Amino acid sequence: RFSAAADDGGDWVHYYWRYTLDSEMESKVAFVTNLTDQYYLGVGYTNRNLPLSLPCSVNYDSTCSMNNVQALAGNVQERLLAASTVEQFESVLYDISFDNDFLAEGGFGVFMVNYDGTLKASPEWN
Repeated sequence: RFSAAADDGGDWVHYYWRYTLDSEMESKVAFVTNLTDQYYLGVGYTNRNLPLSLPCSVNYDSTCSMNNVQALAGNVQERLLAASTVEQFESVLYDISFDNDFLAEGGFGVFMVNYDGTLKASPEWN
């Protein structure tokens, strides 16, 4: 998967990694791109949801607001990257609109818009 991502000009790869034989498998995500005709380069992270900062509100420009936005966006991005079928992708869109896992106290919610301007998912539909 890594070399295919590099050959395609760079892409996100979802994979599992074990640091030692005794450790549990961990979900990881990396962006992998071609470096030369012999090497590819990747940068990744452990696929764990960033904890929300509470109390916080969408009404204020603050560090907690940026943290909550990044936490929710990362959660959705991980789910979308893991979707390998149209049905799984559409399930994530449904969850964005109707599952409280994509909402945070203080008014934070994920929305998704197609590049043509069509709203594809929104917690306001709930």
